[in-house]
Amino acid sequence: LQEDGLLIDGRKIRLHPVDATDDKAVAGERAQDKLDELGADNVVAIISATGAGHQGSLQMAVDNGIPHFEIASGSRDDEFMDVANLDMTSAFQLRALCPYLAELAAEFIYKKGYQNVGLMRGTKAHDITHTDAIRAKLAEYAALPTDPWTGTIVNVDDYVMEYPDSDSPDVQTWREHQADFIADYPDVDVVFFHLRGDSNNFSFLKDAKALDGTTGFDADIVTCDMARKPALLDPVDTNVADWLEGRFFFAGRGPISSDLGDQFTADLDSRFGKTADRWSKTGYDALVLVGLAVASAQSTAHAEVKAGIYAHSKLGTKVEYGDVANGVQMARNGMDIDYDGASGTLDIREFGEQGVLEADDRTVAGEYYIDDIISDGSGGFEYNRLTDPVPPTIR
Repeated sequence: LQEDGLLIDGRKIRLHPVDATDDKAVAGERAQDKLDELGADNVVAIISATGAGHQGSLQMAVDNGIPHFEIASGSRDDEFMDVANLDMTSAFQLRALCPYLAELAAEFIYKKGYQNVGLMRGTKAHDITHTDAIRAKLAEYAALPTDPWTGTIVNVDDYVMEYPDSDSPDVQTWREHQADFIADYPDVDVVFFHLRGDSNNFSFLKDAKALDGTTGFDADIVTCDMARKPALLDPVDTNVADWLEGRFFFAGRGPISSDLGDQFTADLDSRFGKTADRWSKTGYDALVLVGLAVASAQSTAHAEVKAGIYAHSKLGTKVEYGDVANGVQMARNGMDIDYDGASGTLDIREFGEQGVLEADDRTVAGEYYIDDIISDGSGGFEYNRLTDPVPPTIR
């Protein structure tokens, strides 16, 4: 896409990185400074990949009509913005959705046969999204005419845990929360917990292991895949994988698995010496859709680019990852393109399309799965994709 004249004569796409940090306010200030420096008309699109980046840049993008791609963060737009009276048609989400992730966790709880379920969470809107979805889905399973869920959520209200903060030294530790919860609900079979941030997730699990040796935090544990990092398997620094084996389950989400995705991972390594993470593919595909839109419109006007992004994600001549240069030329020649990328099919759902839920608007299909932790046979541990009782699914 950087080749001079490939997209639009005499112009190139230029990438301007913004360090979003972990603070949405800082991310917003830095993004606004960059926009002021470049001028809104010269910013053809914005791509964000973290919660702070998403929350710091989306309002700015919507206010200026700039196409915005969120490619990884689990946050929904309505968790931090009042979207009711805003034109959100330029806010694309090229990643699997967290509400579906929570529903998959509920399906796992139901099919695994757990009877006494506990729900623990942090105070952030994103935490509430997960437990609300689990409560709603388990209620659906309980109302099934055949084979209903006969269990119960032991705590009527979510058990809410304040995040540790240097300004709040008296906040309870995760271990204190866990001890209080088990004291109140000693018969719990499984605990679903949700916290933001790797350090919080790791600390929660390490405290649960330590507590199991004293007052008995011995329930199975289900969470989303925020903590699913190589560091969690470290036998020295983290030292918790042995305790998690057989009792700890991640509800995970990601781009749809495909041969094209595997090829992208290999290409990124061979060409640049970089290891692809789960969302590298969606970042690449977002930029390809922008390039196709610019090439077909021969313009960087926001409205035209937005229309081209929708159009070239589906319903045209198939162009796949690995044939992008040819696809760009086809788009310049006025052909309708249906781009299937490294992250799977990119058929962006438009508002109200085929009666889908509002949560589906502006999104693409993703892959959802349950992982656990098993021994690797050589003294270490590894992540394991389950096929029973809940197989991977695309939604």
